[in-house]
Amino acid sequence: MPPASALSQATSSVTRLLKDLDSYDEELADQKSSLEKLQADTSTGAEGDDDETGNREYLVKQQAQAMKETQAVFKPLLERLGVASGKLEHELSSPDADAAEVEKAKEALAVAVQKQTSSTRDGV
Repeated sequence: MPPASALSQATSSVTRLLKDLDSYDEELADQKSSLEKLQADTSTGAEGDDDETGNREYLVKQQAQAMKETQAVFKPLLERLGVASGKLEHELSSPDADAAEVEKAKEALAVAVQKQTSSTRDGV
């Protein structure tokens, strides 16, 4: 099997970073939902003794910290996506690229540009 072309490698890099971005988006949404549930349980004074209330407050703090750590991932991930997108644009200018590879690359690049310009994540 012949080695992958530079265009194919650049497309794969962008696609992988887009999957990572989607994964972190999903993780952040799950964490936010979990945090809201914990906060609701804590603020409604769900029945239990002081130990349980203290534990819930601790869990709220831990979940908030996990969200901060996930949010911190987005800026460097978007920067890497920008670099990979630039490399992909450069490789698209190569005249010896296969038409199918070019189409996949253009699709990946369009999604990457859309994700970079529509980023509404906190801390980005």
